[in-house]
Amino acid sequence: MQKMQYGNKKSKISLFISPKDIKNTHLNKDSYKIIHPNFERYEDFIVRTQQQHGAAVLVKFTPLNESPKTEFTFNFFKLKDLELNTFDTAQGLSTGPWSQKLLLDALRAEVENQPDFAEEILKLLTATAIDE
Repeated sequence: MQKMQYGNKKSKISLFISPKDIKNTHLNKDSYKIIHPNFERYEDFIVRTQQQHGAAVLVKFTPLNESPKTEFTFNFFKLKDLELNTFDTAQGLSTGPWSQKLLLDALRAEVENQPDFAEEILKLLTATAIDE
């Protein structure tokens, strides 16, 4: 997961359960609304999956539980926006040949845990490339 950019997030007191007590409780993971990297592993809360083919990179964040920390972290770091941005960027690369678009669709299917669909797209892509 991205490191927190303290330049614009440092002053956010919304990260703390009880901002007025944080000076005394800053070493307690339960004092934070976010998944704190010094006390917890984000992989225990959110899985980051990445697929890449050439310059096309697709990222998917999957919450592992419905804890308040998972939801807060997901929203605070705008992980859905980051995820969608990678899809949009990859799709922007697909303005070339239709085969590139199919390849990106196969990558998206893989990231979205649809391996059978991805395999079918790749079969179509391979068969068409042989015909050309």
